[in-house]
Amino acid sequence: MKIKEKFINSISTGEKTHEYRLNDNERKKIKRNDRLVLISKSNPSNYIDVRVSNIEVYKSWEEALEKYWEQDFKGIYSNLNFAIKECNKFYDLKDVEKYGIVVFSIVPMKYQLKESKVLLDTNIIIERESLVSEKDNVANKVMLSLKWLSDLGCDFFYSDRSIEEISKFRKKEIRDSVLAKLDNSYSKLHETKREYDDFFKKCLKDFSDNSNNSVDNWLLFQLYNDRCDYLYTEDLGILNKAKRLYLDNRILTSNKIISKINESNNLFKEYKSSFINLVHFKDVNLNDVFFDSLKKDYPQFEQWFKRKANEYCYVYEKDDGIKGFLYLKVEDENEDYSDFEKPFLEKKKRLKVGTFKIISTGLRLGERFIQIIVDNYLSRQLDEIYVTLFENKREEVSQLKELLINWGFEEFTHKANGELVLVKKINTFDDSKSIKANYPLHRNNPNYFFLPIKPSYHTDLFPDLKLKIENNENKEMACNYALEKKYITRFNESVSWNTGDVLLIYRMGEEDRIKKYTSCVTGIAVLNNIIRCNTIDEMLTHVKNKSVFNESEVKDFFNNNYRTIITLIYIKPLNKKVTLNTLREKGIIGKNEGARILDKISENEYNMIIKESEL
Repeated sequence: MKIKEKFINSISTGEKTHEYRLNDNERKKIKRNDRLVLISKSNPSNYIDVRVSNIEVYKSWEEALEKYWEQDFKGIYSNLNFAIKECNKFYDLKDVEKYGIVVFSIVPMKYQLKESKVLLDTNIIIERESLVSEKDNVANKVMLSLKWLSDLGCDFFYSDRSIEEISKFRKKEIRDSVLAKLDNSYSKLHETKREYDDFFKKCLKDFSDNSNNSVDNWLLFQLYNDRCDYLYTEDLGILNKAKRLYLDNRILTSNKIISKINESNNLFKEYKSSFINLVHFKDVNLNDVFFDSLKKDYPQFEQWFKRKANEYCYVYEKDDGIKGFLYLKVEDENEDYSDFEKPFLEKKKRLKVGTFKIISTGLRLGERFIQIIVDNYLSRQLDEIYVTLFENKREEVSQLKELLINWGFEEFTHKANGELVLVKKINTFDDSKSIKANYPLHRNNPNYFFLPIKPSYHTDLFPDLKLKIENNENKEMACNYALEKKYITRFNESVSWNTGDVLLIYRMGEEDRIKKYTSCVTGIAVLNNIIRCNTIDEMLTHVKNKSVFNESEVKDFFNNNYRTIITLIYIKPLNKKVTLNTLREKGIIGKNEGARILDKISENEYNMIIKESEL
């Protein structure tokens, strides 16, 4: 089923729990427990799997919407009458009178690797069981991946078709060795008489029909019918078919698994571009005066700190001692919150900001730590963030509270010991809040623009976006750590940019290099506002501690009519830089052109760039 892009996120977070459709003959085929794939209308590569938990049929939109509209369309329709008016545009009134409206109760499908059924492609079995050299990188990746999956309690399956393929293997020694080990190492997934349905055939009709494809199709059909949870393969043909079938989220490759292994071994993210280090508690000087206030507030602090010896924390330390400390803890759905005056009602996986303290350095460290908190929340796919603090103890705690509230934390309750509990939810953009409070989200239905940055300023302003060709020296400037950044430009034209629009950070290439490869999209930001300055002093005041320019450069810019400041909120780097050459090949930028500051791109073009960065 096609769906508006903005609803995919609200479904994944559990806010929108119903899908509304005309109850025609096609929809009547859908039964409880069926899998539905809801596909973005504007970006077909973005989709979500849901399971149908209940089905209700109503005679009209009025009856269908009355029960759930407020929950499902929060922030979209202001009242029931307006919701009915908008939904009446979707189908002809006569069709609604004839068929009625069906409401599917839906639950997002969450696939867990732990204790799952993994079907192995033939080549994976051969790589594992054949007599390979220790220098065989592919086989070693497979061995490591399967061991990790085994440690997670996964069951491995092979198909009857795999026996046929292995039997054709030319090297007799390998062929006989693999066949002899099959039944001892794996379970067999037997053939079924179930035939491919019309949708399955339609998705694969463009692929050639031969014996290899026949085996690939059968393997995918087992995944399609939920006879297994995942398919482990390195076959590009299978990967391409899986995308057509909207099954690519359940395809495992060695690289995907190795990435998950690395993630599980290092719970929290490292930031090599900053001077904030991820270290073990045991490597932190507990006797530093930095911890004196924490020892005073929490009598058991030293004992607690020592118990955490082998756990990780973030530390910012200079020659004269520690200036910043952050400890994060991931809590599961069974965490006990009985010491909260108003306990959390919903069982969720939460990120607790366990210990967070910073000393003012003029470097905007607080914003960098906010970024670290949110990054770790997103990378762990959690549901909520919270922090506790004694709000009236000292000035530094009051400043920390103000920082957290500015970036979207809200007062929730108090603990029995008097600590204030602040909570940050990251689900849908709230128009009533500031861009900072909505971080890291952008507004609904934003415009998309390029923001070209000269190479001499790009990496100092965005150290996380450094290119591999650049030197490894990291400068320490306030704008490095700031989430709110400012960039001076020349344009004075009337611009259709709005607060909350998405900016693609575009590093302009150097003149002495091949520009189509060193010019590239490196990251994403959200527009906060645009400021036009009338005096040098006004410009200096606005860019202080938030931009890469020194006072002399600011004055030069102003005198040369560069008087517009773009204020943005930095969101994240792209997984892979997208070069100007690629943008030209995709038709997003003209053949002999580059990205310009006023260039607006479509949502489809934006999604193409994001998809390219994830390949």
